[in-house]
Amino acid sequence: MTEQNYELGQTIYILSSESTTIIPVVITEELVHKKLDGNQITYKVSVGPKEKQKIINLDKISGEVYSSLDEIRTVLIERLTKFVDDLISTTEQNARQWYNKENFVSNQTQSSSSAKIDPKTLLEQQIQPVNNQQSTNPLRERLRALTKSEDELSGDVNEVGSLLIDGKPVKVRMNG
Repeated sequence: MTEQNYELGQTIYILSSESTTIIPVVITEELVHKKLDGNQITYKVSVGPKEKQKIINLDKISGEVYSSLDEIRTVLIERLTKFVDDLISTTEQNARQWYNKENFVSNQTQSSSSAKIDPKTLLEQQIQPVNNQQSTNPLRERLRALTKSEDELSGDVNEVGSLLIDGKPVKVRMNG
């Protein structure tokens, strides 16, 4: 925080470091400490409604001090804009990395269930591989064990049909 000079009776605003709160305070005292290496100015402020007002050293309050609400508005808008820009950038990077696309829009249809899923929970769950890597899904592993490419099918296997696994058609085999 840069050293600022305030006037007695001036209302200043504290953007809390602990919570999303802006607190107005009034400068009630200015204390000047004269030392050999220079003067140090500290302030005491009045906080709260008249019936519960407290006087406290300004430097004991956890937060950023601003002279006007317009300053706080500007700072908060800049921070929010940066947050949104970072969020969008991260999402675009994920879309490029995960799906090899610039502006990814899913063509998959939603399940018939009317319950909606929070996208964050999808990311918190283990992401299933979409290529031929080993999967940890037992059902998928069982299906893979029952399937082989057309070249791998032997004469003692009865073809039943084809099935889609990871978006690719594969022949299903059954030991006869």
